[in-house]
Amino acid sequence: MEAASAAPLSESQRRHLLISLQNLERLLAEIELIGRAAQNPAPASSGYRPDMTEAQWAALEAGLARIRARIVRILEHQRIARPPAETGALHAIRTSLVCAEVAVEELSAEAMRGYGELSPAQARALELENRQLLAAIRELLEQLRGRNPA
Repeated sequence: MEAASAAPLSESQRRHLLISLQNLERLLAEIELIGRAAQNPAPASSGYRPDMTEAQWAALEAGLARIRARIVRILEHQRIARPPAETGALHAIRTSLVCAEVAVEELSAEAMRGYGELSPAQARALELENRQLLAAIRELLEQLRGRNPA
């Protein structure tokens, strides 16, 4: 039986196919992030060594694009509408920055004392570093809110 003449999938099958393809897209996005993290290692370490050649990176990008195009064709062939995005990227980024603020606040000298005593010099150094890191995060957050253009 040819795919074009196959009977349509049931609603349950269509839902399963859509959810499975959405999960596949999340895995592809994670693969892309791993590749990018390895290409531009963060100071605190992404955990990934930059062991990909330029040719491998190009092959990865091209392969991901082909897989994504195939996902779109499958959805179109099965007449499954791609659901609209529920969350804006800007909102998600802002939310993550607020979470980053909380994570940094947990690095204050007061919070760090729960892990052992700090000398006054250590406490001052931590507080200074903490304030600088919080300021950078808050500045970016304000810029993304449109209140302080760069």
